[in-house]
Amino acid sequence: MALLGIDGGGSHVRVVVTDAQMNVLAQTTGDNVNPSSIGREESGARVRAAVWQAISDANLTPGDITAAAAGIAGAADDHSADWVRDMLQIVLPTARIVPSSDFEIALVGAVGERKGVIVIAGTGSAAFGVSVDGRKLRQGGFGYLLGDEGSGYWMGREVLAHALRELDGRAGKSQITPRVLKEIGAATAGDIIAWTYRQGVQVRAIAALAPLLIQISEEGDRVAQGYVARAASELANLVRSIQVRLDLKDGPIAFAGGLLETDNRLVEVLMRRLHIEERPRPLYPPAIGAAMLAAQAF
Repeated sequence: MALLGIDGGGSHVRVVVTDAQMNVLAQTTGDNVNPSSIGREESGARVRAAVWQAISDANLTPGDITAAAAGIAGAADDHSADWVRDMLQIVLPTARIVPSSDFEIALVGAVGERKGVIVIAGTGSAAFGVSVDGRKLRQGGFGYLLGDEGSGYWMGREVLAHALRELDGRAGKSQITPRVLKEIGAATAGDIIAWTYRQGVQVRAIAALAPLLIQISEEGDRVAQGYVARAASELANLVRSIQVRLDLKDGPIAFAGGLLETDNRLVEVLMRRLHIEERPRPLYPPAIGAAMLAAQAF
């Protein structure tokens, strides 16, 4: 039995072909496949091209694939399930297709089972959980205008806002202000505003300031430590909300996203908030998580 897992989250698509024991037979990567940004037609074409390549690299034919699961950013809602099935059935006519989400395959890969909670903090933030009886729930993930608390963007925005308040004389002195001025090449409040709004709101550029805030907090700056603690509390609230609503207080917890993938002060404080002694490390990547979901289709 050959299985296929598709991870369409982030800026690339990753496809893996495995056997029933999750031994990798082939894997390949391709460009972004988010249908929200490139359209469904182009997304489907890119996914199928990556699938063809992975099957070819495994020296198999499409008919050898028994089941395939896909988690694609921008196609995680239930109303996208039929599109995912139809799009993949073109290239995998005999396989059982399992539409999933980028959150779910990341959770399954990280903890090795379809149960638990995963909290994600990168440019944005969100949490996702699956209960023992299969109920699914997502918290957060509302985007930079309406949410993303505790995310890279949220922390970067707080850095810029603090610097503006300090330059106005409305906030206590901190290493945040001189460091962010240097980081973005600014000297005045007007420079910060111009940098922030140049060619529209620069979400990723603002989020890229989060590691600077974490670094300043690790150097002992109390103001920076306060912002990091608030970020950790927001992320912990996402997890706790899911744990309560899905009765998952004793279930596994996984971390994902650029801000939670290394040991740092944000991770340290978040672990304390969640009463975790060691930083959760993923067992497998999301593409393998998708293959594991495909294996459960029988």
